[in-house]
Amino acid sequence: MKIRARLILIVLPLIVAALLITGIFASYSARSGMSRLAMSSLGFKAEEMEKYMGNQWALLVDNGFSDKPEYVEVAKTAVLSYAFTLIRSETEMIFALDSDGSLMMKTSDFEISDEENTTISELLNQEQAGWVSFVINDEERVGQLFYFAAFDWWVFLSEDSGNFYREVTEMLNQNYIILGISILLSFILLLILASYITNPLTRVSVAMQGIIKDNDLSRHVDVEYRDEIGHLANTFNIMIAEL
Repeated sequence: MKIRARLILIVLPLIVAALLITGIFASYSARSGMSRLAMSSLGFKAEEMEKYMGNQWALLVDNGFSDKPEYVEVAKTAVLSYAFTLIRSETEMIFALDSDGSLMMKTSDFEISDEENTTISELLNQEQAGWVSFVINDEERVGQLFYFAAFDWWVFLSEDSGNFYREVTEMLNQNYIILGISILLSFILLLILASYITNPLTRVSVAMQGIIKDNDLSRHVDVEYRDEIGHLANTFNIMIAEL
């Protein structure tokens, strides 16, 4: 194996490893940061939604209407109207289920299949609010969940998983492209550097072979650099001079 190939095989893996480690850590660090921001956005909407529902219920209680179904329905209608104001994308969806899993409110036209309802019911049985992931209409969704006791509603503020992580995925793809270009440029630069290092040695070797082939002891090898290769050429010249 030639020295040039050895240099590339030794140095290139080190460069690639360093770039991969740096790129992977940077990508996933950015992914975590962007995911936290997106989760915070949905979390903020959930807090605002819960606060609004609490205010609506407080109005009913203060006015003595909390036990009158017609006024409670008016409050629920107001909650639905407010939910529409929180929607920022076509794939975002807010809906509410009661403790039996019946759909009580929704901002999009959809139905929950029996299989999906079973999965969501298991989620509700855990009685844990916060970040959740689930499937509706064969679409993976993520979002925030909270329970509003006055209405006996489990409220979901959700977004399509693909759309939620779209910017993160695009950023990761861009990082992978940059990483690939960096590795390619590193290989090209390393190839140029290896050629720069080994070309003088190649010329010394060719000159030596020419002298030996022609048996012309009056010729000398040019000493191009004051390094190990130059020292080799100078030593060869001294040896020729002594013959």
